Amino acid sequence: MIAIAPILGNHDVLLDWESGIHQYPASAFDRAIIDVGETLTNYSIRGWHCTRLTDTEVASILADGMHLPNLEILRQRINTLVAAGLLSPDVAERLKTRNQADQSSRAGKLWFCFFAPKLAGEHGIGRFFRHWGGEALYNSHEADSVTSPVIRTIGAPRVVAADIPLLLCPARLDWPPM
Repeated sequence: MIAIAPILGNHDVLLDWESGIHQYPASAFDRAIIDVGETLTNYSIRGWHCTRLTDTEVASILADGMHLPNLEILRQRINTLVAAGLLSPDVAERLKTRNQADQSSRAGKLWFCFFAPKLAGEHGIGRFFRHWGGEALYNSHEADSVTSPVIRTIGAPRVVAADIPLLLCPARLDWPPM
């Protein structure tokens, strides 16, 4: 059970700022955010990563956890598929050449939804399951008449559930204080 005292003790200040009333000074709100943040650092939140994976990739995740993606990891994953006979060298080269794996919004980041994926429905998460390789790859290939049909047949739709330590979640404020 969460040590709820810091949350209850800051309720009025947080509600004040959330409602736009602002009877409390900004410094009180900042202190409340820090108090609540420090309370939550020992806790995790369940997240779901929706994707398409091969059985080998699932086994790797179960054994070693998920790794933060980047262009080098994508290339390794593609090379593994070539070695397994699931990709031709020509298609592999196209996938390695055209992708978004090193973009700042993708490299070194795993994206999770923090609500049950079924709540998003087909419209919200369907694309994640249609093509192997993740958004960083399929965004550049889902309309490609050569590569799209190939990456649609690799792997199977998977949902990876993970307990994400709140301490690892980036904050919009400079918290925890350094």
